[in-house]
Order: sequence, then structure tokens, then C-alpha cells
Amino acid sequence: QAVGEKFDLEEKEQAKQFSSWKHFTDRSIIFIVSLVSFELVSSEFAVTGLHYNIKNLPGNEFFNYFLMALVEVPSIFIAWWLMETRLGRRWGSTLLFLTTGFSLATATYFASFNFSLFMLFVILGKASAASTFMIITLHGTELLPTMIRNRGISFMNFIAAIGEIVIPYVVYLAKYGIEIPVFIIAMLNILAGLVAAFLPETKDKNLPQTVKETENLIRNLKFWSMTPIH
Repeated sequence: QAVGEKFDLEEKEQAKQFSSWKHFTDRSIIFIVSLVSFELVSSEFAVTGLHYNIKNLPGNEFFNYFLMALVEVPSIFIAWWLMETRLGRRWGSTLLFLTTGFSLATATYFASFNFSLFMLFVILGKASAASTFMIITLHGTELLPTMIRNRGISFMNFIAAIGEIVIPYVVYLAKYGIEIPVFIIAMLNILAGLVAAFLPETKDKNLPQTVKETENLIRNLKFWSMTPIH
């Protein structure tokens, strides 16, 4: 009898796991996972790609690496502060993605005749990208319902890791012009900034426990809304 009960428990557990995977076919979950995955890929391109691209930048390679790492320290506090303002997660990530994209796009303009300004805008883009990554990691976690949160996060990070495979090939394009990798990363982040605006806000809201609650978050989204002042 004990053996039979053990088999029954295993079958119930397998059925439970299978049913949780079925939730990934829900339109609201597909919407959230697709948009956040694209944001993570774009952010990884900026954070990791700019590090890989250091060897192609003008100036001392080691000093450039030091600057790229140094700007990540204030970026953490900027992200934390921004998330707690009325901008919240949604407009905070949108603002930072666009800041990253337009900073890097501006850098490409100076690439051929002013290396100092080129580096200045690249470093500004890197700082903004580091802040963005912190916000979207939290935002993506808060959007998924509890029953599939861990699996959803794992899947989105898996997609981001696949995107990282392409980064070295993008960086290699600097052989034809140092501004090319920076421009590609800029365009990805501008597009991600537009995508981020369509995700629902989660600041000061209870975490969704079910797929239905996630659907309600999407359904109740007012595009131009901001979080209330407390």
C-alpha cells in the first residue's frame, strides 16, 4: 500500500508540473515572456556587448575597462531610486532604455572625429544600461504569477543567454568601423524602450498569484498612467 501511495504522489506531482507548463500557452504569459525576454536580450547586448567592445575603443584598454566597471556602482543606486519614484518599473525602464540607445547613437556621430565625446557617450550609455538591467530583472519577476514564476524567469534568462551568443559577432563588425557595434546596440535599446512602455506597472501592487491576475494587470493598463504619490 505504501508503494502504491508513493506512485500516486509521483503521478500527481508530474501532472502538477505538466499543468504548470500549460500556462505558458496563455496569451498573457506569452505577451509578458516575449517582451521581457526581448528587453533582457537588448540589455545584455548593452551591458556585456560594450564590455566585449572595449578592445575596439580608442584610448587605453585597461583604463576604459576601469571606467566601464566604475559607472556600474552609481547605476545601482540610480535604478533603485528611479523605481521608487512615480516612474516606477515601467517608465523607469523605458526612460533608461531610451537613454542608453540615444547616448550610444550620439556616440556613433562623434566616432570619426572626436574620440573624447565618443567615449563620454559610450560610458553614459553603459551606466544607463547597467541601471536598466537591474530594473527589468525585478520587473519581469513581478509580472509573472507565483505558480510559474521560477520557470518563467529561467526561460527568459535562457533566451537572454542565446542572445549573448551573437554578441561577439556584432563586436567583430568593428573591423569595418568602430561605430557599427555601438550603433546596433543603440538601435536594440531604443526598440526595447518602446517595448517596455507596453508592460504593466507593478510598483506598490501585490504580486500576481495566478495567470488570471497577470491578465488583469495587462487588461487594466492605462498607457499614460504613472504610480500615485504616497
